Amino acid sequence: MLGMLRCLVSILLMAPIAAQEVTLQVTITAGSTPRRHTPVAAKFAWPAELASALAKIERDAPVPWQGRLTDAAGALTPCEVLAVPASADTPAYGELRTIVAELGPGLELRQRLTLGAERSGADSPFELVRGADVAELKLGARRILRVETAYDPVARANTSKPVWHLFAPDGATLITKGDGGEFPHHRGVFAGWNKTKIGESTYDFWHCRDVVQRHVGFDDHRQVLSAVRGVVANTAHWLDPVSQPLVRDRRTLSCWLPHPDGTAIIDVAIELSADAAVTLEGDPQHAGFQVRLANEVALRKDCTYLRSDGATGAKDDVWSHCQWAMATATIAEQSVAVLHLNHPDNPTPTVYSTRNYGRFGAFCATAMRPGEPLHLRFRLAVIDATKANAARAATLFTDYVSPPTVDIQR
Repeated sequence: MLGMLRCLVSILLMAPIAAQEVTLQVTITAGSTPRRHTPVAAKFAWPAELASALAKIERDAPVPWQGRLTDAAGALTPCEVLAVPASADTPAYGELRTIVAELGPGLELRQRLTLGAERSGADSPFELVRGADVAELKLGARRILRVETAYDPVARANTSKPVWHLFAPDGATLITKGDGGEFPHHRGVFAGWNKTKIGESTYDFWHCRDVVQRHVGFDDHRQVLSAVRGVVANTAHWLDPVSQPLVRDRRTLSCWLPHPDGTAIIDVAIELSADAAVTLEGDPQHAGFQVRLANEVALRKDCTYLRSDGATGAKDDVWSHCQWAMATATIAEQSVAVLHLNHPDNPTPTVYSTRNYGRFGAFCATAMRPGEPLHLRFRLAVIDATKANAARAATLFTDYVSPPTVDIQR
């Protein structure tokens, strides 16, 4: 009998330990603003029980992790969990992202986040489709975002920068401008400063007549395809006239699961860095982070704008004390609105430039030093114009800069 017990104990010790789950309590507080389809994100301490599982993954970038977000009745809410491995300076931590469907002012939403024992292999409704010189982010049949990355020194004028494009809520109609047309250097969603100063030299990375912003590659570690987001990330180098890199440009565009009315919300993060001191200067018409709508809008010059309360107009259609600008235009017989939101953490002062031919965006003059990257944040929303107004834009701005608070505890 004793021998049988010893054998059983030996078998149990050799058997694999069942996968461990850890449950955390999540409290989302609306604040004074009513919330509907509001993206939220929060960090949390990585559970000690899962530390060894994360440490086994040889990766120094965030890792998609198993996670279920449920309410008291057990109903699932789509979510994204990223595990961020420990570094020399920072312990491991987690990131939760989800979308608050509806939450009234002053109310709380209590949920449970259950973390599995390994990285996620879950499917996402988003798909990133790559070709030789193009990538598209899709949600089923709906196209949301496209980036064109071709560079051809023979056709340099048409390939002098990677071009990000937006689609209408119908998921088929391209609403941003490509090659040609009025002001050919305006293409899609773009960033540049016409007076980029390094040492004694000044370069024009707006018109890009003798310099280029050249795509280097996509960053798969920053790419995320989760239940609530599709993230496209690339790196470009700003090259001088003899093709020497001056500035490294890391772009990350995060597209949230669209609003039930079709509105697409896209977060834009731009990280610029250099090995020398760089000053970014220019003027609101030739610098900053901008959107150019389809060229048919320029032919009619009938783009109209709404701006945030308190915006003050000056000459040449420049607006100070402006938190956001929303353009409305008809493109391919569809009436669409594009909202451009400036995050208050960006350098100040920031002003907006809004042209009736469909070019609009935010400008600031700033600088960066070696080893100190410049981080810029914006949010874009593509809206059916019949559902776009000043109140909706103001609500989307509040959701962006003052989202619901999220507390995550054991």
